[in-house]
Amino acid sequence: MILETTAPASEFALGPVYVKPGSNELASQNTITHLEPRLMALLVILYRAQGEAVSRSTLLDQIWGANLGSDEVLTQSVSKLRKQLRAAHVPVKVETIPKIGYRLILPLTNPATTASASAPSAFRTKIGKFLVGWRYWLPLLIAVIMISVFLLAFRETTVIEIEIIAPQ
Repeated sequence: MILETTAPASEFALGPVYVKPGSNELASQNTITHLEPRLMALLVILYRAQGEAVSRSTLLDQIWGANLGSDEVLTQSVSKLRKQLRAAHVPVKVETIPKIGYRLILPLTNPATTASASAPSAFRTKIGKFLVGWRYWLPLLIAVIMISVFLLAFRETTVIEIEIIAPQ
């Protein structure tokens, strides 16, 4: 029994992934991941809490109804949601708050503000990966160049004289 608090909400972004509650989808550049309706409801409730903890009893009441849910069912659902978020490369974490419930560790954005910024996102992703790679291999490249210059500057040069004898 999913209550009106988990009714299809407007789309929202979790980093580069758009959450579409109406169709139970997580959409990124190249993939669409379908969530079970209750997992989507769980994600929407945690998202609406904006980083605040949501009690287990609140989640059970709002998603399964007072009589149908159990702690074990909620724990399994959170585990499934975590796996699907990881598989879809959603940069959020569902944190367990002992003795209280769960919260969504964010980078949350609004699709209206990120739509224009993420339009050339495939290009930015490729450039971003390239630039991140520079951080790791640029010091190595500089070291190789310095060693090469050192070896070239201090190498012994030997001059080989070749005498060409022309036939007479």
